Amino acid sequence: MALDYKSSVTRYRKYLSQVSHQPLWQASLVFVLSLGLLIILLLFVLRPTLITISSLLGQIDTQRKVEQQLDAKIAAVQRAQQLLNSLQSRLPVLDRSLPTAAQLGVWAQAVQTIASGSGVAITDFTLSDIPVTQIASASAKLSTLVKINFRLSASGNYSQLVDFIDTLEKLPRLAVLNSIDFSRQNDGKLTLTAGGVISFTYAQKGY
Repeated sequence: MALDYKSSVTRYRKYLSQVSHQPLWQASLVFVLSLGLLIILLLFVLRPTLITISSLLGQIDTQRKVEQQLDAKIAAVQRAQQLLNSLQSRLPVLDRSLPTAAQLGVWAQAVQTIASGSGVAITDFTLSDIPVTQIASASAKLSTLVKINFRLSASGNYSQLVDFIDTLEKLPRLAVLNSIDFSRQNDGKLTLTAGGVISFTYAQKGY
């Protein structure tokens, strides 16, 4: 309901003119009551403004928190970009150590090459736990490491077998040896049996 401020002011003036001829305590009482009424009227007038100001302050505080979170994310992205730039020259080494495709044929050929260079003969070479379906899937994406177990047997003398193992561990493609066993054949040669894993990540595919 709208308030008639002009008539209220007129009444106040009339009250003041009347109480000017009354005793002091009556004038004081009317003044206090008038002041109280004025305060109440001011509260009704200012209430929407106060509510709006409170709402705006809440929105400002929310926006400030969002801005701080965005600043933190931007700083994290910038640090990641700086780290990537500092490691850019080493990425090819990482790609060879942990390729984005299985490349089993390439690795098997590398093992055969170092065996020939070390003078040992590979008598058995098996790969297991190969996720063929996932490797061939068009939806395969860069994800967690995929580990492929391998086991090989080779024959030769001790120095040749040690050289073979040492070179195998130094291949650009990362191979982790879990077990190495030696046994002697009837002709006096040693047989090496080694087992381990090689890993890769799925290559990024288009959608």
